Parts: sequence; C-alpha cells; structure tokens
Amino acid sequence: KSDCLLAENVTVEEKCAIKECVIGANCQIRQGTKLTRCVLMDGVVVGKSCKITGSILGSRTEIGEDSVLQDCEVEDNMRIEPRSKLPSMFLTKTLQGMCIPEY
Repeated sequence: KSDCLLAENVTVEEKCAIKECVIGANCQIRQGTKLTRCVLMDGVVVGKSCKITGSILGSRTEIGEDSVLQDCEVEDNMRIEPRSKLPSMFLTKTLQGMCIPEY
C-alpha cells in the first residue's frame, strides 16, 4: 500500500492488514495479523492473529501468536510470549519475565 514502506525479503501471509507501517528487511508477518502505525526493525517475526498498534519492535524481536500490543516499544532480540496483552509498555530484557498472557 502507499501508506506503508516494506524493505526487501518481507513475508506477509494471508488475511493480514498493514496500515501506516515501516517494516524492515527479513521480517515475517504471520496469517491474520493486523499492524497499524508500527515500525518493525530488521528480522522481526510476528505470530498469527496478532494485533499491534502504535508500536516499535526492535531487531530480531519475536511476537507470539494472538498477542495484542498497544503503544509499546520492544527492545532488540526480545521474545513476547503467545497471547500476551501489553498496553503502553517499554519492554527490555530486564522486564521480559513480566510479559504475561493476561493483563
């Protein structure tokens, strides 16, 4: 779309919606995911059926399936557990254990 910028080697699976995003090289966006106003650095993997809005995902971050992130900033090399619900957080390795499935 004209409101997005995708770098080389980005994989976007079926039934995804991507609006007003910048997506770095070698990212993978799994089936059914919705991204709005996000920046994904290189090598990010977003699992199936995630909803991510207004967030910045650091390089080589992995977001587990069915997760919801709203206005988050995620440090490089982080793994967010599946079904996490995270509103307005700055996630670093020291807080990684706090990424719980229910908010």
